[in-house]
Parts: sequence; C-alpha cells; structure tokens
Amino acid sequence: MYDIALPSKVEAVPGKDVLNPRDYSFGEGSLDGAFVIYRLRKAYLSMSYKRLFNFSDHEIQQWKPFQHVNTEYSLDHLDACKLVFQHPKRSERYTLFFTYSHHVFTRGIKSDESFDVIDIYPFPSDERVFDKTRYELSKNLPQIIATLPDQFCYHGGYSRYCSCKIKQDNGIEIYYQVVYRVWKEHGKMRFHIESAYPLNEKLGKVKKVDFWVICHNLLHSKKLPTRLMAELLYLQHLHNLSDEIVLEQWLESPYYQYFCGETFFQHDFPCYPPVLLNGENG
Repeated sequence: MYDIALPSKVEAVPGKDVLNPRDYSFGEGSLDGAFVIYRLRKAYLSMSYKRLFNFSDHEIQQWKPFQHVNTEYSLDHLDACKLVFQHPKRSERYTLFFTYSHHVFTRGIKSDESFDVIDIYPFPSDERVFDKTRYELSKNLPQIIATLPDQFCYHGGYSRYCSCKIKQDNGIEIYYQVVYRVWKEHGKMRFHIESAYPLNEKLGKVKKVDFWVICHNLLHSKKLPTRLMAELLYLQHLHNLSDEIVLEQWLESPYYQYFCGETFFQHDFPCYPPVLLNGENG
C-alpha cells in the first residue's frame, strides 16, 4: 500500500455502470433532455484533441476542461504520459505509455436515479454522470502510476488491478481501486486506466501479482494469465453460482483448482469477488 495525502475531504460513494442514460426517463421534458445530450455530444466530437503519441486507437490523449455548474474542472492531470521503469534485478528497462478513461471521474447512472442533464459528461456512446468524489481522487493517479512498483497489484481477470490506501486530511483512510488493462501494440507497452473508484470496504485476501512480472511478460510478448478467469466463468455458469460462492468453492475444492490450472493446492482467494467476474463496478 502507498499512503497519499488528499487535499480535501471526500466520501467513498462508488457508482455502478449502466448502458446508456437515454434508456432512462428524464420525466417531463425528456425529449428536450435527450436533445441537450445530443448537442453536448456533438460539441464534444467537434473538439480537436492533440495526439501526444502515435497510437492506433482512439483513447483520449489530452483532455479538455469540463464545465460543470459554473465551475471549470481541469483534466490535464489525466493526459497521456510516458514513464520509464528500471527492473531492480534484470537489465531491463520498460517504457510504459499510460492513458486514462473518463470512468476515473464519472460514474454510471443507477436505474432509479434522477439527474440533471448538465451532470452528464458527454463522452460519445458512453455518457455518465460527472462525479466530484472520483474527480478529486483522480488527482492522485499520476503519483500512483509513478509508484506502481510499490503498489499492491493483484489479478482480476482480463485486467490488472491496483489497490491503494489514501489518507484524507481528517485522518480517514480510503481504499482506492485503480483498474488498468495492459497490452503491447506496435512495440509500445500500453497501460490504460479503465476506471478508478473508492471501495466500500477494505480489500479482502487476494493473490498478489508482481508489477515486474507484468512488465517482463509484456516486453517479451508472453501471454498474460487468462485461463483462471475463463474457467471460473465456466464453473459459475455451469452450476449457477454467485461470484462469492464460486470463489469459496474454488478455495475449498482441489478439483476446481486443478480444473483452473493450479498444480498445487492454494489457500488464498485467487482474486477479489466484487471485481472478478463482473468487471469493475464503476
């Protein structure tokens, strides 16, 4: 864990992803609301974003400020960046390229939630509510990624997850979950922060993954472990089990563990239940 001081008090209020706010009624005047969202999206698409690196995908590399209720929120701390890490034991240097998703400062809309159109961050095809708590926490992300070798990382399926303990000015600690996906493209080692959100409770027992192993495997184009995720999903659907139950049975059953590729009996959960099978919850 890595302690980081927050500049102001924030509350841990994670949200949940939904498909699209247009699936939800704005109540009276909903057509006007949909029209406003369309105009916001159109304005968003018309913005010209500078490409800092030559990537083949369309991840945002330089973020424009977001205007919300007469306040402008700067997002330049989420601009794409390049960091170089030196392996402590191997003669290997890893040049990593980091990009961020808007999920680090927005949250999904709950099915029974009422919201104002001006609260929507107009990202194309994935409109979500601007979240001040997440925004404040996102200011810690540049320091967190710069210290990834010191963070507690663990495997959560097709992504890697980093859990970080953040201390506020009032002394209250928040467990901050940073979700990132890694891949190699045209020789570039990419780390994309898919989401970052506060956890409701302390992280449970999980299996740690060495940051240097991730980098070494990525550099040499070795496959990252995905069998466990696929096999757990199979067992879950075969026996109609919840996330927590399938992991509990995996922990107790040598047959489950062998089926998932383990050669020795494991005594710890392989990953964290809330994010293992359903992906990030924000």
